[in-house]
Amino acid sequence: MSRHLLKPLRASILVAFDGLVKTACLTIGVGVVWSDRAVMALATLAGCFSGVILKAAVELATVYS
Repeated sequence: MSRHLLKPLRASILVAFDGLVKTACLTIGVGVVWSDRAVMALATLAGCFSGVILKAAVELATVYS
């Protein structure tokens, strides 16, 4: 593969791993405090949703700048 194709691929993989690590840390942190699975699932969904909103805001700012 050429270099200009590898840079976006590398960036997308790093962003995906970053999101997975943040969500896992959030879930583990909530699990330490509350052992209720429903609360952990809600925190995980909230973390995923906030990550999506953050990525969308960054893309929007990139497009309009």
